[in-house]
Amino acid sequence: MEPGNRSARDWSRETAICLVIFLAALFIVIAVSIPGLVINDEWMTVNQVHQLSAGHQVSLNEGKYGSYYGGIPSRYFTRMNNVLRYSLALPLASMPAMLAISLFGDHFRLAVLFLWASIPLVTTLLVSRAFPEYARVLSVRLPVIGAVATFLLLVLNGIWYSPFIASTANAPVEVAAVVFTSHLFFALTIVMAYLIAARIFHNRWMAVAAAVFCMAGSTYLLWGGTAKDHSATAAVFSLVLFFFVSYFQSRRFRDAACGFFFIGLLAWFRPEIGLAAAICLGILFAAENLLRIWQKKDTMASGLAHMGAVLFTALGALPFFINNLIVSGNPLLPALVMERNVRYGITNVVVSPVSPVAETGSQVVTADPVTLGSGFFVTLQQYVFTLPRGLPGDLAGILFFPENGSLGFFLIVPVLLLALVLLPFFLLQKREKNNLFREDMKILILLSAAVFLVFLAYTHNLHNINTGDGIWPDIRYLSPAYLPATLLGLLLLEKMDLIHDPGILVRNTVIPGFLLAVFLAVPAIATVPAGNISLHTLYRFFGILVLAEILAIAALVLVSGKRGRPGSFLAEYALPVPVLTVLAWQLVLILLVFPIAKFDGYSFWIPCMDALHQAWGHLSACP
Repeated sequence: MEPGNRSARDWSRETAICLVIFLAALFIVIAVSIPGLVINDEWMTVNQVHQLSAGHQVSLNEGKYGSYYGGIPSRYFTRMNNVLRYSLALPLASMPAMLAISLFGDHFRLAVLFLWASIPLVTTLLVSRAFPEYARVLSVRLPVIGAVATFLLLVLNGIWYSPFIASTANAPVEVAAVVFTSHLFFALTIVMAYLIAARIFHNRWMAVAAAVFCMAGSTYLLWGGTAKDHSATAAVFSLVLFFFVSYFQSRRFRDAACGFFFIGLLAWFRPEIGLAAAICLGILFAAENLLRIWQKKDTMASGLAHMGAVLFTALGALPFFINNLIVSGNPLLPALVMERNVRYGITNVVVSPVSPVAETGSQVVTADPVTLGSGFFVTLQQYVFTLPRGLPGDLAGILFFPENGSLGFFLIVPVLLLALVLLPFFLLQKREKNNLFREDMKILILLSAAVFLVFLAYTHNLHNINTGDGIWPDIRYLSPAYLPATLLGLLLLEKMDLIHDPGILVRNTVIPGFLLAVFLAVPAIATVPAGNISLHTLYRFFGILVLAEILAIAALVLVSGKRGRPGSFLAEYALPVPVLTVLAWQLVLILLVFPIAKFDGYSFWIPCMDALHQAWGHLSACP
């Protein structure tokens, strides 16, 4: 139902649901996260935040993170010519969190704790206000339960509370700011999953199921607790997807304009995905309008007016051009490409040693059309879509078991894999029902294009993605595609009549998921001594387990389809199993591996989690 046709009560309920989902996602990610770095690429972002907050230049590393004593760049920054080659999008988005940390000082952890602990109370107030029929549990008012939960969380965590030092020169406050900002982007992505699904399925419970599956059957929770830009990119990509889904259903010009605006903004976060989105979704958008003109559903003037929405891409990309102008002096030359130019001696930049305020000769703004044109050509060379040798083998590895030992794309999104396994059997057995897909064909094509364009963005680098040791624990560059892939899988399963009751589906995913979060963490952390774990073995175990579950479920559904109602069986029992297995894998990494692997940061946000982990660490170290 469109917002304009909703009653005020329906609108307030939808708003309350979005707020509850946002707060629930934020509660979960804060509860399990450690504000620290997990890969050395994150040094770039936190250095950018540090230099922005100090009012310094942001082209070269000034050495707070990723440098040895004496200001000598580490091997990582030496290899990168000491250039900060990442976009300023995430660092700038993290500045409000930096401001909040500066206001609270050494007790900013306490502010996060109060925010986190208040979520149960705020959530129950929202639910009781918007849904009075659910305002009581066994004659006890829901806000009372929320208030008690908030009080207990504050008291229990107050026992083990200790501040995070922020007042010293080397305090990793920038890490905390970026990680907390990633939390917010993660929560936004889950809300957008709900909103997109609500538009696609026109069913509130199905939309909630999509949000839950998006959080559990992906790595959004994992990357939402880091300083990498994967959560931010996924959030902006979800906004693009939302407005394009809205446009294909409503044909409102403002939806198309917003969709292209966020494509431009996406280029600021990830130029390669922004370019691929502009091309793929632009072609799809133009084809839709040209087809309507050809079918005489729209006049030529109306169709061309709609296609004018493409111009909003440039408006959304303004931060991208300004970013390039600040960092490289050329609006068409991103910092990533500038670093490659430095490597090959094209751009003259002083790269070492690290000084308190590094000098750079690359920030001379140019208006020379030849220079601008060459910058544009070099940029296109970097992001051109090429088909490398060995594409079939690399693609097969990326989809299932990459050579670098990570978990493949299909194994992270088991809903789509299950749907694709079952689809041929459905088409063969129910040919007369093939028209079921026609009413949602535009959405199916759009979701497929959204998945495809993310792969297209990295065609020039597929071999490295398949084999590179730095690509872990999943094929993380492809993570924006997890959202449309999940929605595509759910839509196919629904069209195959394999999801009868989404409410039961949510219940059988959320409740076991909560129990899994509790009971999986205890034995995993308590029984594995620190550092005594093979990550590749861990990934392979969970990957094989998910694949076996998918094949078993497909076989059971096909067999039961000849005897009864496979949809009821799939919805109530089977479908949540592989999704919860992926959630279990995420939790093992977050609660077992990350506390060991993270560096340049603090401990868990939540003192109780910190105390539990330390206690289990002592127990696991005992002979």
